[in-house]
Order: sequence, then C-alpha cells, then structure tokens
Amino acid sequence: MVIQCLQQRWLPLFGSPNGVLCDHGGAFIGSKFINYVNKILSSRLIYASVEYPRGNGLNESSHRILETAIESHPDWAGLMFPEILSNCVLIYNSSPNISIGNTPAALVYGKDPRLPGLEVFNQEISEEERQTKVKELRLWPILKEQLKSFQEEKVQFESSEKSITPGSIVTYRLSETERDQYEHVSKEKSYRAVRSMPQRVIKTLDKSVILTPL
Repeated sequence: MVIQCLQQRWLPLFGSPNGVLCDHGGAFIGSKFINYVNKILSSRLIYASVEYPRGNGLNESSHRILETAIESHPDWAGLMFPEILSNCVLIYNSSPNISIGNTPAALVYGKDPRLPGLEVFNQEISEEERQTKVKELRLWPILKEQLKSFQEEKVQFESSEKSITPGSIVTYRLSETERDQYEHVSKEKSYRAVRSMPQRVIKTLDKSVILTPL
C-alpha cells in the first residue's frame, strides 16, 4: 500500500525523494519497502521514533486541521468518507495561511486551485492582476509583523543608546546572516538564535559601537 502510494501519488508529481523519513511501523520495516526505497528510488530511508516532534511536524499539523474539518463537515449523511476527505483537502489547500503568506497549493504549484462554482462569477480584471493583488493582501500581515519587529528594535536601541558607555555589557538582535552563523544556546540545530551572546563595549562612535565577546 505504501509503495503503491509513492508510485501513484508522489513520483509523478515530485520525482524521487532525497530521503524517506518514517517511524518503525510494520509498513515501513519490511524488506520489500526497504528495497524499494533504497534500490528502486535510490533514496535514503531514515527511521525516527514514534511521535518524533520534529520528524513530520508540518504534516501532522495539517492532519489536525483536516480532522477538525472532517468532524465539522455538514454533509456526513449524504457523502462517502473519501468524498468528504477530498472536499476538506481542497478547502485546506485553497485557504491562505498567515504563517506562509499564501495557500499551500500556491506554494507547490504557483497558483491557487480553481474552486467548483466560481465560474459563475464575472471576473473584472485579468487573472494576472488578480493573483498580484491576492499575493499583496496575503503577504501584508507578514510584512506588518516584520515592520513591527523592526520598529520595536529601533525603539529599544534609541532608548538605550544614551546609557551605553565603554565597559557596558550589551546584546543585540542578530541579522539573518548572523542567525545562520550563531549556534543556539540549546545546541539544537532546529532552533535559531535571535540575539547575540553578551558583548563588552570597547568604544562608542557616533551611531555605532565597537564590541568584543566576553
């Protein structure tokens, strides 16, 4: 069943994966599945413990959303379960997510799925213009949060700038480049540092300071 799913649903769309992450369930430890992944797909088979929190978190999160949608579906009496699941998946894939600034379908395929019934509406602008406006509206909340963060950082800096003197011990918000270079205090690679480790001020300049690590 798992091999068939990979063959019919994954490979035609995405090709052979670099690796397959799974737990030690019976479907994943048989020689047939192991040979298929290693020899046919030429991929790595990676095993994780059951309910491994970072193993498949994004997928498990979407599953919870689908479970809620299935439970609240209004037409349980008139449809078979596969049809209800199909409807819920379509709704999920076509719904904007504030954390990614787009719909899941648009991130994968470059555009939103066309929903049944929308063809009865007359579109006053071109599809290109519509997609541009949609992206602007979806990305605005993310941009607003980034601007808010920038403003907070600016206020913190301006409020503390006068009190910084040679010998002071300070930390500062890391840039994106620095966040990639700094190791998080927990040593976990899945986390990224936000602020620097404490630094001592060596010299204050007009709009900057010279620091040295403690």
